[in-house]
Amino acid sequence: MSEGKGGEPTPESVIRRIADVAHAVGWQANVGASETAGLIVSVLANRPELIERFMREGSELFIDGLMMPERGCLSWHGRNGSVVTPEFMRAHLTVAEIKRRNGIRVVPPTPTTNSDEDGHGR
Repeated sequence: MSEGKGGEPTPESVIRRIADVAHAVGWQANVGASETAGLIVSVLANRPELIERFMREGSELFIDGLMMPERGCLSWHGRNGSVVTPEFMRAHLTVAEIKRRNGIRVVPPTPTTNSDEDGHGR
């Protein structure tokens, strides 16, 4: 890993690490490396304190459950094609957990529009 002043990783080394990890994880999971790189950027932008750990451990953050779309700051396309925001997904997961704890059937989210008013798009 290339380091700049004070032992900090250089911007180039961070980008290279993101690309390398995204390529490996994408290949292993049979998903696009570009999408995986976007997820990594989204999470690291939202949680910059993870950058140093990511530079050391790479894909371990996926195994630890830290590289999840709802933990990031960027929207993504849901399975039904709708644009989903992390805020919407975090709210949905919170409600789903409350329902699960209370024995209420959980229904997957089905955003129907892409307006900012309902939290389904940017």
